[in-house]
Amino acid sequence: MERLFDRSKVIFYYTAEGRIDFRELVKQLVRALRTRIKMRQIGVRNEAGLHGGLGCCGREICCAAFLKEFAPVSIKMAKEQSLPLDPNKISGLCGRLLCCLLYEYHIYEELSRSLPKIGKKLQTPVGPCRVVRYNIFRRTIVLENQEGVWPRFRSLRNSQPKRSPPSKVSEKDLYQSGLLAFKQRKFEAARKAFRQYLEKYPKGRYAANAYFWIGGNLLRRAPL
Repeated sequence: MERLFDRSKVIFYYTAEGRIDFRELVKQLVRALRTRIKMRQIGVRNEAGLHGGLGCCGREICCAAFLKEFAPVSIKMAKEQSLPLDPNKISGLCGRLLCCLLYEYHIYEELSRSLPKIGKKLQTPVGPCRVVRYNIFRRTIVLENQEGVWPRFRSLRNSQPKRSPPSKVSEKDLYQSGLLAFKQRKFEAARKAFRQYLEKYPKGRYAANAYFWIGGNLLRRAPL
C-alpha cells in the first residue's frame, strides 16, 4: 500500500494471475478512508522490488536498487554461461530467473562464437580429440583423446579480423564498446561509453545492463 503525502490518494498494489473486479471493495475503502482509492496490479518482480531484500550475491536486489524495466530472461542465458540449472540457484526472491543472468550474457554469447562446441571432434598433434569444456575468458579448451586422457589446456587465438569502426555506431556496438573498455580496465572510457549509450538509448535493449555497470562495478574501480 502507498499513501500520497497530501493524503489525496491511496494506492493498493496486488498480484494476481488474471484481472480482478475490485469495484465493490473500492467503494467500501472510499467510505472507510474518505479518499481516492486506486488498485494497481503488478507482477511478481515488481512485488519483490517493493519489498526489497538481499540477493544470493549478498547485495540489494537489482529491482529494488536501480532496475526499473525488466527485460526477458531465459534458461538459455544460464546454459550459455555454464551455470547450474538448479532453479534454487538461478532464481531470485520473486521465484523467476535472476535478472542478472542478462548482464553478462551478451559477453559470453559474443566470445563463444569463435570456440568449438562441446562434443565436437578435432584433429590435434596428439591425434583426434573431443572437446570436453572450455574457458571463454582465457580462450582455452580441454580435450579428451580416444584413451580417455585429457591433454593440457590448449590456447585459442581469436581468428576474427579486426573490424574498422562503423561510420554510424549501432546500439549494440555502442554498448559493446563499453564492455570492451571495461575488460581492458579502461574504466573512464567504459563509463563514458555506457553514459553515451544511455543518453542515446535510454530505454534500449541493454539499458538495464548499462545502469548496472555504471552503478555497480565501475564505481568500485574508478573515482567519480
